[in-house]
Amino acid sequence: MNIHATVDNFKNERFRIISLDTASILSAWYEKICFWELLMIIGQLDGNTSFGINDYIDMMQTRKVTRLTVQRFIKSRILAGDLIEVKGAKKSRKTLGLSQSLEDAISLYFSELSV
Repeated sequence: MNIHATVDNFKNERFRIISLDTASILSAWYEKICFWELLMIIGQLDGNTSFGINDYIDMMQTRKVTRLTVQRFIKSRILAGDLIEVKGAKKSRKTLGLSQSLEDAISLYFSELSV
């Protein structure tokens, strides 16, 4: 068997995925890879008012769902409190930022990856 990853790598990754799925605020984001990418985009832009929802969707490279599906997902995450609306540069542009609880969860996630 020519596997470059160790059995522990697979075991640890499986454990991480299970923990994300069951208890974490991140579970909704981890449901589809495109939603996970969306979270990374919103986090990376960090409330930059030059970007809005349509820009986030246009930036997605893993999107296999319709724009409407992504828009509905974003709306559900705003209602759930994961995302906060930031006043955009244009009145018609809705800019998003991460809630403190989501920021804390993603920080914990990244810290566990570096262990």
